[in-house]
Amino acid sequence: MLSKKQIPPTILFYFLVVYTLLQFSWWTYLLIKLNKIYFQLRASTASEPFDWESIYQHKILMIGGEALVFFLIMIWAIFQIHKSFKQELELAKQQKNFLLSITHELKTPLASVRLGLETLEKHKLEEEVRNRVIGQAISETDRLNLLIEKILFSTRLEDHGLVLHLKTINLSELIKETLATPIQTIGKDHELMLDLDPDVMINIDDWAFKSILINLYENALKYSQKGSKVSISLKDNGHSCLLLVEDEGQGISDDDKLKIFKRFYRVENEETRSVKGTGLGLYIVKSLVNLHHARIYVEDNIPNGTRFVIDFKK
Repeated sequence: MLSKKQIPPTILFYFLVVYTLLQFSWWTYLLIKLNKIYFQLRASTASEPFDWESIYQHKILMIGGEALVFFLIMIWAIFQIHKSFKQELELAKQQKNFLLSITHELKTPLASVRLGLETLEKHKLEEEVRNRVIGQAISETDRLNLLIEKILFSTRLEDHGLVLHLKTINLSELIKETLATPIQTIGKDHELMLDLDPDVMINIDDWAFKSILINLYENALKYSQKGSKVSISLKDNGHSCLLLVEDEGQGISDDDKLKIFKRFYRVENEETRSVKGTGLGLYIVKSLVNLHHARIYVEDNIPNGTRFVIDFKK
């Protein structure tokens, strides 16, 4: 049997809001009207005349004042409920998108590894081809492991279970060291430009900084065209140092700039819909930057693209 189509929760919410406001207005009107009837009856049966109209006007002001306060409180409560409701709907949508994307991200390397193993099982391959198939399988396994680690790491950040171990480090050399590792292979289709002030010393967690740099670098690669430039700069301003990661991609809208650091959030447009990702990278970056008591913001890269800037206090 086909299930009956359910009424959207938002429709029910707005219906209850309208119904509550109408009932509130109706009962306020009745209260004022009953007070008028009461004073009129009292005046008609009183042994001595009294100015019931002035008393009635005073009552109207009192009821109106109380009604206004109650109305404002009710409107504020409705606004807060609506805000929370909207946030829950956005989070549910983002989590749904995350599950869809993570399913694809997990299945792709697993399918590649399985294909490689089946090839090794069914065919006698030359040593060079065999080593290439094994290398691809290992690469996909590493990719799968990194993906799982990113998910677990984001959970630790969400639960505030991460403690940094700060020490004075040469940030210029750490950036070169990080980009000299196998992570550089993912940027083989882009031109990496480095502009680093020499020997910038800063108190930082080296492991956390590597995670910040790698996530920003991967993000720049994913959202820019092949053959374009990705620039990483480090500037020492004396009292602080700036890390800049710039790409020549399609850029980020002003509205999305306020949301991209949220967990599971991904920019949704035709140009980025096919890009792989989980919506966790920039959330991890923002969380680690906050733990360093630093500041991160995003700008337009002129003439096109995006620039991420992190301001580390020395």
